[in-house]
Amino acid sequence: MEQLIVIVLGMHKSGTTLISQILHKSGINMGNFDERISYDQGNQYERYETQILNKEILKCGDTHSLDVIHPVTDITNEYLLKRMSLLVQDLCQKYSAWGFKDPRTCLTYPVWQKVLPPHKVIIVYRNPLEVYHHYRRGIPFYRIFKKLKYSYKALRAWYIYNSLLLQYISQLNSDYIVINFSEFMSSSRGLKKLESFLNIPLVDCRRKDLYRAKPKKVLSYYICSKLLAINYHPSVINLYEKLQKYTL
Repeated sequence: MEQLIVIVLGMHKSGTTLISQILHKSGINMGNFDERISYDQGNQYERYETQILNKEILKCGDTHSLDVIHPVTDITNEYLLKRMSLLVQDLCQKYSAWGFKDPRTCLTYPVWQKVLPPHKVIIVYRNPLEVYHHYRRGIPFYRIFKKLKYSYKALRAWYIYNSLLLQYISQLNSDYIVINFSEFMSSSRGLKKLESFLNIPLVDCRRKDLYRAKPKKVLSYYICSKLLAINYHPSVINLYEKLQKYTL
């Protein structure tokens, strides 16, 4: 039986946890998890070993996710590369189907490509407005400057991570599929396409009660978009439209 290795790429709060959960429940080992712990309690279906290695590659430690934005395309640390290779070899020996997800892999994927055998890539992205609202949620209205700070950082990270995903799509030699999380949650089409891509039956783990951030347009979103354009010269909307062209 041919080995199946699956790498999930996507920014924080874009649906990568759900995709990883579906894969894990469907027989693709994505790590060791306490299934009694919910997403809100901290179970994000991330393989601990690859998460630690990503942090070492990025030299980011426990820096807040929205501040980890600088990609690494190559490393000269032979010891670190050796550890990555040994982990991949160990997983290949233990499992016929395995993979991992960690949003930081958006920043380190070129390094992982050096040690990974043939694999499939699942790229997940989400409406920037939904990601934007997720990071604003829970911050009191009177903390307006904190809201703006996190709102801006969320859009900045969204642009950087998804720009990298678009770049990878144009360069990938591996089989890949691109999933719009909003569409994946609203119809069965995406799950069926994912089943066809992986050629295995999948367990549907979607829960609408966990799909909380909705794309509601607010004035602060436009303010943050303008600030982002000044500092990075991007168009978030244009990037979102480009990703949609590759979707499923």
